[in-house]
Amino acid sequence: MLIGAAARRTGLSIKAIRFLKQWAWIPAPARAGRYRRYDEAAIERLLLIRDAKTLGLSIAQIKRLLAQAGRTLDWP
Repeated sequence: MLIGAAARRTGLSIKAIRFLKQWAWIPAPARAGRYRRYDEAAIERLLLIRDAKTLGLSIAQIKRLLAQAGRTLDWP
């Protein structure tokens, strides 16, 4: 999906998604011509970041959380 659709689906701004990509918090999306396409894995990661931020986690805590992504996360 294109970045605008990813922003609507996750509730993050386009600018925030670009920032997260720049800092490698999400993988670089595949390109289709001039457009970047975000897959379901990227959307899930964006949702994880959004939820962690909503829960009040610090940047350091979110980084540790992202390091565990792919393994089962224990939110409580």
